[in-house]
Amino acid sequence: MPRPVAFPPEEIIARALPVFWRQGYAATSMEDLVRASGASRHAFYKAVPGKHALFLACLEAYREAVVTPAFAAVERPGAGLAEIAGYFETQIAAAERAGLPGPGCLFANSLTELAPHDATVAERVQAHNARLRAGFRRALE
Repeated sequence: MPRPVAFPPEEIIARALPVFWRQGYAATSMEDLVRASGASRHAFYKAVPGKHALFLACLEAYREAVVTPAFAAVERPGAGLAEIAGYFETQIAAAERAGLPGPGCLFANSLTELAPHDATVAERVQAHNARLRAGFRRALE
C-alpha cells in the first residue's frame, strides 16, 4: 500500500501563494517553493506537477481567498455606490495594514508579468477582469 503524501497539494498551494504574490512568477524558483512548502523535495515534487501548474492553482486560491470575499458585497443583488466605495476602502485599508508598497493584486501582477506571453494566465486574468467589470456595472445600474 503506498504511503500517503505528507503534504497535500492544498497545503503546498497555501504556502506557495504568498511567495508568488510577493516575488512574482519569474523571480520565484522551485527551491523557493520547496522551502516555503516545508515539504521534502520528494514530497513536494510528488504533490506538485510543476511550477506553472502550481502558479495556476495559486491564482485560483487567490481568487477564492482574497477576491471573492473582498468583492462579495459588490456582487450582491441590490449593491450600489456604497458597496463599490466600501470595496475600495477595504482594499486600501488592507494595503496600508500590509505596508506600502505591498504586493498589490496577484491578477494585476500576472497581467503585466505573464499574460503577454502565457495564454492560460491571460485567460484567467481576463476572466477576473470580466468579473470585476460585471460586478461594478450591475452595482452602478
